[in-house]
Amino acid sequence: KRSKTPNDLIIQLKPLKEMISLMGIKSLEINNYEADDIIGSANKIFNQSLDKVIVSSDRDMLQLVSKNTSIIFPQSGKKEDVIICENNFCDKFQFHPNQTIDYKSIVGDASDNLPGIPGIGDKTAIKLLKKYKTL
Repeated sequence: KRSKTPNDLIIQLKPLKEMISLMGIKSLEINNYEADDIIGSANKIFNQSLDKVIVSSDRDMLQLVSKNTSIIFPQSGKKEDVIICENNFCDKFQFHPNQTIDYKSIVGDASDNLPGIPGIGDKTAIKLLKKYKTL
């Protein structure tokens, strides 16, 4: 179960929303939906018609990488942000964006409550995905 949102973050949201609005940046909020679900749905709706760049540290966004969608992963400190696009995805992860869900299902992901397959880690998961393409 997800922990409660810290109050220090909650008090920053209203000023942040006001600032975004004043900058002319459109935003979308839907009660009881997480941001990644809204982003994924919007990406699907506009998939072929727009080039999109998603800025997120959520690795679940990797499944959205395509010819029209890139992900920028902000880095802490002075490190350069990491840009993942269709052209560099396979070099970085050794599997394709449409295999992201299968990969996470095999190796597991504690943040999504996916236990994975016991005894199978990153290297074996990649070998399996290269051989069988999908679960």
